[in-house]
Amino acid sequence: NKWLAKVFYRKGQNYYQYFHYKESLDSYQKAIHFALKGKKTDELLGRIYHNTGLIYQYNDEYKKALGYHQKAFELLKPYFSTKKNQFNFLLFYGTAAARAGDNKVGIEAHYLAYKLRPHSRDGRQALYQASFMSYQSLDYTGAEGKFQEFIKKYPNVSAISRSGTFQVCRNIFLYASFLKSYC
Repeated sequence: NKWLAKVFYRKGQNYYQYFHYKESLDSYQKAIHFALKGKKTDELLGRIYHNTGLIYQYNDEYKKALGYHQKAFELLKPYFSTKKNQFNFLLFYGTAAARAGDNKVGIEAHYLAYKLRPHSRDGRQALYQASFMSYQSLDYTGAEGKFQEFIKKYPNVSAISRSGTFQVCRNIFLYASFLKSYC
């Protein structure tokens, strides 16, 4: 049953990659069916729920999407303590937490991921994500600190400068500093 769940999960990922959302949703629903036939729930089911939520989100069915994201996050929570040193898990867990509405956990997971790989492109993106999520959560002090760390750590990253991400980061840092000072 777990094997069939993985097959349909991967099939759903392939459909999703090519924007075939209906077929992707059908595959994810089959994956959920087979995953639930197993004796216990696991990380795979959390990933299936998360991806199913993405499909509903892209189809503007936000209530359904949130339900699946919350299920995914609840299933992934028990794995955090044993996988908090696994970069890819932290990125996925942080995204799942944020989509489920728990930005604090999302920020923490992305920041931990950055700390694991600070010199990699994905590590930079994890720090940027943690910074931006802090800002979105109205944690201007946290956003300011993370953006300062980002700017200090990566002052001359040409890929970031070319993409405009660096300027966005800098502007948000300045805005967060302004709000912290005057609000």
